[in-house]
Amino acid sequence: MVDKSKSDQKYIIKAVHILITICLVVLALFLIPSCVLMAVDIEEPPLQIVIPTVIEFVSSVGLIWILSKGNWKAWGLFLSTKKIPKAVCAGLLVGIAVTLIGTLIPTIIEFKPMSYGEMPFIYQILCFWLLMPVGEEAVFRGLAQGYLHAHIEGSFRLGKWRVSYPALIGAILFGLMHISIIGA
Repeated sequence: MVDKSKSDQKYIIKAVHILITICLVVLALFLIPSCVLMAVDIEEPPLQIVIPTVIEFVSSVGLIWILSKGNWKAWGLFLSTKKIPKAVCAGLLVGIAVTLIGTLIPTIIEFKPMSYGEMPFIYQILCFWLLMPVGEEAVFRGLAQGYLHAHIEGSFRLGKWRVSYPALIGAILFGLMHISIIGA
C-alpha cells in the first residue's frame, strides 16, 4: 500500500512540473511580450512582430538564468563548435525555401495565410530566419525542456531511438503553439 501512494505522489509531482513548464512557456511567449507591448506604442507593422520576438528571447533567457541559477550547461545550453556550420547552413537553406514559398503562394493561388506578405523582405529575413528560430529554441528547448530535464527523468524507445519525456513534452508544447498560430 505504501508503494502505491509513493507512486501516485511521483505522478502528481511530474504533473505539477509539467503545469509549471506550461506556465513558463506562456509567460515567456505571451505574457511578458504582451505587457511590454501594452506599455510601448508601436505603430510600424514589421516592428510589431520583431519586438515581441526579441522580448520572447530575452525573457526566456532570463527565466533560464534564474531557474538554472546561472548553470547553463545543466540545462543543455552549450554549443558544439563542430556542429554549428552544418546547423547554420541547414537553417539558412530551410529559411530561404520557406520564405520564397511563403512569398510565392499568395501570388500563385491568391491566398493570403498571414499578413506577412506586406512585410519588407529584410524584416522577413530578420524575423523568420534569425529572431524567431532563436527565440523558439530558447523557449522550448532551453526553458521548457531544460526545466523538465531538471525535474523529470525517464525515456522510452521509439523504434531505434530513445525519446526522453522532457523532449516529448517540449515537442508537444511546440506543436500546440504552432497549431494556435495557424488558427487550427
